[in-house]
Amino acid sequence: MKFLFNLLVISSVLAFTTKAQSQYNVGCSKHKTLLLCTGEQPNEDDLQSSELQTIMMVKLPEGTWLSLEKPQVATGEIQKIEIKFSSLAKVDPGYFESVSGRNKLKRLEFRNVDGSLVLDKNVLKGLEKSLNYLSVFYGLKVNIADLTVLENLIHLDLINTTIIGTLADFEKLLQPLRSLEIKDCNVNQLPWDALAKWVSSGESKRLKIHENKWMCDCSIAKIKHLQSGIIQR
Repeated sequence: MKFLFNLLVISSVLAFTTKAQSQYNVGCSKHKTLLLCTGEQPNEDDLQSSELQTIMMVKLPEGTWLSLEKPQVATGEIQKIEIKFSSLAKVDPGYFESVSGRNKLKRLEFRNVDGSLVLDKNVLKGLEKSLNYLSVFYGLKVNIADLTVLENLIHLDLINTTIIGTLADFEKLLQPLRSLEIKDCNVNQLPWDALAKWVSSGESKRLKIHENKWMCDCSIAKIKHLQSGIIQR
């Protein structure tokens, strides 16, 4: 009987601990130059700080629609926005520009973000001349053709995500890039001739393309010859 009582007490403690760990405080809080928003997106008041440089949104619930009623509300120099462990259904065109300020945002990252949203030119509206770094890890669909509107994009990471586009779209995207990583995506071919020219151009380039189900042909040999281990299945 005592054993059963002790077992019941232990089970109750474990259940309480698990429940406590699964809960989190919803809201936004400032940490010097960082605005951390958990379970909700920032509002206009959250953005009224000249010290803010980075916004991080985590655990946005399913069906989240990123929007702002008032355009151009940011007063700081926000250069990075990161969204993690969230779900996105829609982003208003120009949202990231409104949050960060016109031609200010340099880095945009999506990590473990699912939902029906497709990363396209509407989502990226207003970032055409400012965005330098774009990373999509584990989730979302990415329209490669629409990334070509980013005139100063130099760093692109696409890892375990669905890519929409053609070989011609990839080729157009290469020109401004200095770093490209494509890992565990749904692509089986790339414009190998164009990639070989890109890698061997005068400027230093970083290229990592691995864990994709490549359709190998003669053209892939050029890129393999330039740098050993650059392509892995």
